[in-house]
Amino acid sequence: GKRIQYPARYQLDITSQKKWYDAQGVEQFFIIVVRDDKISLAARHSHCGSVKLKKQEEDVGIKLIVDAINTFILKDHDNENVTSKTFKHWAAKQYQEGHHGRMLSALPSRDNVVVVSYETMVKLGSTYVRMLYEVLGIESIIIPDIRDSNEKYLNTSWP
Repeated sequence: GKRIQYPARYQLDITSQKKWYDAQGVEQFFIIVVRDDKISLAARHSHCGSVKLKKQEEDVGIKLIVDAINTFILKDHDNENVTSKTFKHWAAKQYQEGHHGRMLSALPSRDNVVVVSYETMVKLGSTYVRMLYEVLGIESIIIPDIRDSNEKYLNTSWP
């Protein structure tokens, strides 16, 4: 058959994609990886020289993530929907439980959609991977090597 040609730039609409595959009876998992805003913009410098386009791309990505969170993870929480302005605070709140300080809880997930923080995964390493395995129902003792790919985007002139 003819090879599929993808556009130079595109972003997956998680919500419409998941709904379509669900209607076909196909089980799928969506792992939404969020990253530090500045690192995310810096990471795209080699394939996009336009700051305006990078910002627009970031805004579209946030809207897609927020829509997926509201549609799948918060679908039964009428008053808890997040917006592009509040989703960072919502994600942080997911890790704060009880009244006695901070306690790490399960990753925000539901209906095979899970939100993962790249920087937290790098920081916690195998602990975070095991949390992800638990959410995804994976039984494994194999933990992949996790490397911090953000270092190349940081200013190395700081001590």
